[in-house]
Amino acid sequence: ADAATGWNSSYNFLAARDANMIGRWIGTSGGNRSFANWLTTSGGDGNSWSVIAATSSSATQVLASDMFNATSTGDLTIKTDNQAAWFVNGKGVAGSQVGNLSSDLGGTSRTTTYGYGVDIGADEFSASVAPYTLTQTVTGVSTTNTFTFAGRTIGSVNWQASGSAPTSVSMVYYSGNDPGSVGTAYGATNKANFVYEITAAGGSGFAYAANLNYDPALLGTYAGSETSMRLVKTRNNWFDEHGGLNTTTKVMSSVNTLSSFSWFTGGEANEPLPITLIDFTATPVNNDHVDLDWVTATETNNDYFTIERSRNAVDFEPVAVVDGAGNSNTMLSYEAVDEQPYTGLSYYRLKQTDFDGQFAYSNIVPVMFNTTEFAVVNAFTNTNGQFEVWTDNPNNEQTSYTILDIQGKVIGTVNQEATKGINKIVLPTQGLAAGVYFVRIQSNSHNTSVKLFKQ
Repeated sequence: ADAATGWNSSYNFLAARDANMIGRWIGTSGGNRSFANWLTTSGGDGNSWSVIAATSSSATQVLASDMFNATSTGDLTIKTDNQAAWFVNGKGVAGSQVGNLSSDLGGTSRTTTYGYGVDIGADEFSASVAPYTLTQTVTGVSTTNTFTFAGRTIGSVNWQASGSAPTSVSMVYYSGNDPGSVGTAYGATNKANFVYEITAAGGSGFAYAANLNYDPALLGTYAGSETSMRLVKTRNNWFDEHGGLNTTTKVMSSVNTLSSFSWFTGGEANEPLPITLIDFTATPVNNDHVDLDWVTATETNNDYFTIERSRNAVDFEPVAVVDGAGNSNTMLSYEAVDEQPYTGLSYYRLKQTDFDGQFAYSNIVPVMFNTTEFAVVNAFTNTNGQFEVWTDNPNNEQTSYTILDIQGKVIGTVNQEATKGINKIVLPTQGLAAGVYFVRIQSNSHNTSVKLFKQ
C-alpha cells in the first residue's frame, strides 16, 4: 500500500516480506510502516488483515504457493483446501463500497448485500478446510489469554478467580462461512456472518468471560442495527450471554460466569435468562432446621438447582439438589430443608444449572440459627497464632477456657462471663511449642473440649 494524502480503503489483505514495510507513507512524515504503524498513520485499513510473506504459512505469515493455485502461470485463484485461504475467506465487504459487484473475475456470483462478507480479492470461493487453531497456555485463574490472527486481535478469554484454570485454551475464527451446519443447527434465523469456536483442556470449577472482536461488514442481519446485537453462545439454541457491546472498539463481551465451551457469534439481544427467579428465602424453624423456598416465573433449559451454604459468605458447600422443570412459562414453587444447619450466622444461595453445564447464582441470604443447647460454633488458630473459640451459649453464665497439652497437663486458664448467644474468646499462646493442644470449655451447664494445632 502507498498513500500520500489519505487512505480510506479497508477490508484488504496486506502481505510483505518485511514486517516494517507493510505500507509506505509519502510526504513530510514519510517512510515505511509496520501494519500497526500504518493503521495509525493512514487512518484506513482498520478492518484489514496483514501477514509476512515467508517460506511457510501460519496464522502470522503466508507462502504464496499455499494461498494461490499456480503463481508460476499467473493463476491467482485461491487454494480452497489450504488454511491460508482463511486470510481472505469471508473477510471482504459487499455492496456499494465496492460498486455492488455481483460476480468475481471468473463469473462466480457474489452477494451485493452489505453485512455478508464476500472474499477479499477477485476470486469468490468457499474454503474446504477449517481455519487455523490458535492455542495458548493458561497460566492460572485471574489471567487473560488474548488471541491474534493476521495482525489483529480477534478475541480474548478472561479467567475469573474461581476454580482450577484449564491448562490451555484454543480459539478458531470462521468468517463468511459457518462451520458445517452450526449456523442452522441452533435455529440461527438472526445472526452475524461469522462464528467463533472456543475450547479448553483441563481445569475444573472455573469461570470465564469471552470478548470477541467483529467487523461491521460481517454483521449479517445486524448490519445497520448493530446496537441490537449481543454475543450469543450455543446451548440448545443460540443463547444471549447478557454481556456488553462496545460499538467503538467493535467488541462483544459475555458475562463473567461462563463455565463451558462451544460456538459463539453475534445474535439476538433479547433472549431470556435461563430462569426468572421471583423469590428465594431461608427460614430457621423452631431452632431445629432451616426451610429453603424459591419461586420461578419462567425456566429455559433448566436442569437442576443446588442449595449451597457457607459460614463466611465466601466458601460454600452443597446442601441439597432439586430437579428443575426444563422449560416452563408458568410460576413454579420449590422447597428444600437443611436438617443440620450451622449454629449462629450462616449464609445460603441458590445455584441454577442448565443442561449444558452453564450455571448462575442467586443473591446470598443470611440466616441466624440458634439452638437451646450449648455449641462450639468454630475453633481455630488465627493468623496471629492465637487460639480463637466461638460458642453459642443458651444462657448467661461464667465459663472457663483451659488450654491443655497432649498429655493433659494444664497450660493455663481464662475465665469469662459468657452471654446468651454467640461468644468469642481469644486465648494467648505465647511460649507454647508447636504441636497439638486441647481447649476445655466448662461451665455449670456444659463441659466440652476442642482440639487445636499450634504452628
